[in-house]
Amino acid sequence: MNSFPFSQKIDSYQNLSKEIASLHITVPLNMLCLNCDDVNKELSARAARLADRMIQYVVDQNRDKNRGYV
Repeated sequence: MNSFPFSQKIDSYQNLSKEIASLHITVPLNMLCLNCDDVNKELSARAARLADRMIQYVVDQNRDKNRGYV
């Protein structure tokens, strides 16, 4: 199994998580100010969890492959 495509995708999700976390907390609109803190935190956490799941998948695949060598 070639993990290079996974590596690129994992990096992109980790970067996305960081980028979302650094977005503005509030968005000024005409007559109100929209608080996006909860949305940003949730989206950042989802991107981080997705990267973690992909990492775990690669680890599991490599572990299974290595067990076949024993």
